[in-house]
Amino acid sequence: MSVPAICVITITVFCLTNVICHADEPENSIAFSEVFKSLVQERQNPQLFEVKYMLLNQYLDNEQKKDGLVELRKTDVAGSRRIETVGMIRFDEVVGKLYCEQTSRLEDVIDPSREKSWNSYVLSNHKNGFKLILPGVKYVFDADSEKLFEGPPPTNIESEIPLDLKIYGLCSTNELMIGKPFEQIASRIFSDFKNWNCRLDENGVAIIDLHNEIYRIDTKRGFWPIERKTFFFDKRNGKRVVVPLMGQDIKLIEVNGCWLPKSVFAINGNLSLSYSFDWVSHDEPLAPDVFDLKSIMKERKKMAKPPRAEKEKSP
Repeated sequence: MSVPAICVITITVFCLTNVICHADEPENSIAFSEVFKSLVQERQNPQLFEVKYMLLNQYLDNEQKKDGLVELRKTDVAGSRRIETVGMIRFDEVVGKLYCEQTSRLEDVIDPSREKSWNSYVLSNHKNGFKLILPGVKYVFDADSEKLFEGPPPTNIESEIPLDLKIYGLCSTNELMIGKPFEQIASRIFSDFKNWNCRLDENGVAIIDLHNEIYRIDTKRGFWPIERKTFFFDKRNGKRVVVPLMGQDIKLIEVNGCWLPKSVFAINGNLSLSYSFDWVSHDEPLAPDVFDLKSIMKERKKMAKPPRAEKEKSP
C-alpha cells in the first residue's frame, strides 16, 4: 500500500543552493533517490483491504478568505460551500475484484444573524449507489433510478478506485481530487529530486527544506509523506509573517503491521479537503460474499426497509 501526497509545483524555480543538504552534508544527510526508491517499493505489493472513509470538501468565497488560508481551517465558515462524502472500498487486487460505494451531500453554510450558530442549507444529495467489478464484468447501481447496469470490465481496475491511497503527500490538491496516477506523479518527483540530498532527523523523517516549500517523509513508518507545505512571506503590522499557500498533513495509524493514513488534511487556495479513514481490514482475506452481487443487493434491500414499529403492550 502506498500513500499519496504532495505535489512538486514549479520547483524548477529553485536552484540547488536552496536545498538544505548537499554533497558535503553532515552524517545525518541521505540521498533523496534512496528514500524515494524505498517509498515506491513499499507501494508495489498487491492491495488487499476494506476501508470506510469520509471526505469533507469546503470552498470559500474570496471575501471569506481573509488572512491567507487561516479561515480554511474552520469547520464551518459563513459564505462557504461544503461537500460531505461518505463511502467504503473493498479491493482485492490479486483476484481483480473491487466494490465501492459512496454518498455525497452539498450544502451552503450561511449565517444570516452573524452569530456563532451556523445554518446549513442542503443544495443536493447523491444517494448511495455502488460499483462492483469482477473478472469479466462491471456492475454499476444507480441509487436515484434504482437501476443496475452491466458492462465490460475496465482495462485498469485500480483506476476505478475513488481514492488512490498511493498519492497522498506526493501530489497537488488538484491532482488529489482528480486522482492522477501514482506512476506519473512518482516519475515526475524522482526526476526533479533525484540528485538532491535531504536531512534525516532523530525520528527518521527525511526532510527537504526549500525557500518556501517543505517536504517530510517518514522512513520508519512505511516511507509515507507526512507533510508538504508551500507558503510565502508577508509583512503585516510591521512584522514578517509566514502565510500558508498549499499543503498536506497526514496522520498515520498501524493496521496489521502496516502504516496507513488515518487522516489527511489538504489546503489549496480557496479549497480545503479533509479525509478520515476507518480501516476494517488490511492484507487479510475478505469474505467471499462481499463481492457477491446477490448478497450485496439483498443486504441493500434489507437496509432500505424502514424499521418495524413495536406494538404497544396493553396495560
